[in-house]
Amino acid sequence: MKTRALLLTILLAVRLGAASGEEGAPQNAAAIGTATEETPTEPETAQIAETQPLTTSIEAGFSYDAFSPLNGTGRGKNAEKAIVGITARKGNNLTLDGRVEAHFSGDPLIADDLVRELALSWTASPLVVLTAGKQKLKWGTAHVFSSIDSLAKPINPLDPQGSNRGVTGLRADFIPTWWMSLSALAIPDAAYADRSTAAFRAEFLAGETDLSIGGLRSVNADGQEEPAFFADFARFFDRFGIYGEGQISKKDTWKPSLTGGIQVDFPVWLDGTITLLGEYRWQKAAEDAQHMIYAGFSGIPITRKLMLGLSAIAAPQTDQAVLTANLGWKIDQSMDFETRYDYLYDWKTGSDSLIQSFTGYRHHLSSSITAWY
Repeated sequence: MKTRALLLTILLAVRLGAASGEEGAPQNAAAIGTATEETPTEPETAQIAETQPLTTSIEAGFSYDAFSPLNGTGRGKNAEKAIVGITARKGNNLTLDGRVEAHFSGDPLIADDLVRELALSWTASPLVVLTAGKQKLKWGTAHVFSSIDSLAKPINPLDPQGSNRGVTGLRADFIPTWWMSLSALAIPDAAYADRSTAAFRAEFLAGETDLSIGGLRSVNADGQEEPAFFADFARFFDRFGIYGEGQISKKDTWKPSLTGGIQVDFPVWLDGTITLLGEYRWQKAAEDAQHMIYAGFSGIPITRKLMLGLSAIAAPQTDQAVLTANLGWKIDQSMDFETRYDYLYDWKTGSDSLIQSFTGYRHHLSSSITAWY
């Protein structure tokens, strides 16, 4: 309780300090937007870097999670999480991104888990960007079930407390033309104690469709190679879109994984837009295929600042499902509040019939507040 109160006091103090000073985050955001509207030449880029001051934006957040006892018996559990993120830019050349997540669940804090992102990007020219450090890769088009998971483990959609983990390495992005970009990534042994990895990805714009292909070569501690190849696409129309991604990776045997999804936007009351998202993943496991299904509505307007979301996830191979309702409140342009309820349950299928009986359930409630400066 003392830890939670201290974090909330710090967050409120910083928030009030920003509100009483000269406009912080909006000024920075405007400065950043102005600086990146046009691509300058190399001499102009150097001049901007010398004259433009350092701009920063800060994200601070706190969340509280409470789980009910399994099947309503025994003891429940709770957890707290504090988040601090910072982005600092110097002209159009240098960008530092950092993000720290501290989970207060009774387990010891580990540095690799604590620092989720810490990377420095250098725009060497309008065509080349170099990034070094722990970074989050945005490879693939899936929203919920990522099939491209050989580089970094994706969020477990059945875990309400799940979060992304970055990869530590050196990435180079080359943009030779408006319809193509090339990326290369190297992850040394020091980043992962049991392997080193090199990956490559090429992205193309073919008409109105985004396409990408890539591959990686990973060598484990025993010297065995674990290659993987992947591809993704996305095609969006006025209010409808389809997307998908796939990967085939080798660990003893080749294992394929495919994800496909649709997105539909509906204009509704209060000048809002409700988004329907449906996604399905098929993955070849050791013996049987694994299936995961998602369906959800987001952006349901209650007021102009209050939005409701409803979703469901089913994983038949693990006999689990999650039903979720979340309510988001945009307090102002620099502060959001969100509360989320999850109902997690397991079931089993009798051997003599298709009637399913529930064997376990649990409730989960989470509230979070996030501010940007």
